Parts: sequence; structure tokens; C-alpha cells
Amino acid sequence: MKSLLLLVLCLWLLIAAACAAEDTCDPDSNGKPVCPANSNGQTYRNFWDPTRYWVCNGAGEPTSESCPDNTGYSGTTNKCIPWTDWVWVPPCGSDEALLNINLSA
Repeated sequence: MKSLLLLVLCLWLLIAAACAAEDTCDPDSNGKPVCPANSNGQTYRNFWDPTRYWVCNGAGEPTSESCPDNTGYSGTTNKCIPWTDWVWVPPCGSDEALLNINLSA
């Protein structure tokens, strides 16, 4: 009985770890989200190109959209803003906020 309980516990931990790994942010990716069914125009930052962002309209694949000229997508405000106001922040909310680069300087 103890062996069965131990096996069930190990399987549960393995499944929990796999699910948690799917939800983690990968700063080396382009940030392309997996759109949930209830997403309706939700936007997400493209980690590789600050002039582009992802839009989810229901479950499935997001579409890639471009910001208007002279703007970049802000993951903080979730919209395209003028380059003079745009500030780079780590894509996964890292504690490295001291490395922020303000392009308006």
C-alpha cells in the first residue's frame, strides 16, 4: 500500500512540475502566447521585436500585429507608445529592473 501511495505521489509531482514549466516565461523566446478560449483582443509583448505585438482573439494561434510608425509596444501599458516614452524592461519581469534602458535619453 505504501508503494502505491508513493507512486501516486511521484506521478502527481511529475505532472505538477510539467504544468508549471509550461507557464514559465522564457526570455529567449519571442513571447508568442497560447491564447485561452476567453481571450478577446488581449495583447502580448513580442520579446524579439518591440515594433510588434501578439493579439489573441479566442483559443488558438495569436496574430502578429505592427505598431504604427515611430512607436513601440510597451509590455507595461499593453499598447504602442511613442519611442520617446518607451523603456525596455526584462521580458519576464526579472528583478534586473536596474538594467532598464530609456531610449529617450
